[in-house]
Amino acid sequence: MAGHLELDSTRLEEVARNRNWSEPQVYNAKRIIDGGLGSGYGYKEYEETSFGETDEGGLEGYGWVYHIYNERIDDFESLL
Repeated sequence: MAGHLELDSTRLEEVARNRNWSEPQVYNAKRIIDGGLGSGYGYKEYEETSFGETDEGGLEGYGWVYHIYNERIDDFESLL
């Protein structure tokens, strides 16, 4: 997203996997970022990505990819 903070970030899916977030937590994380209140915690960009596991018939293409700023992961997680 143009204008997002210039901080190191990690894809939300990777953070969620590493921290064992539930599906509802991932959903809430995306909604917080979508709502604009989470702009201090992360952002989303329209970029090339894969959807689903490629070995299970996943697709590749462009879509919204959510990112969380690395230094704010703990604070963001407390909102979920």
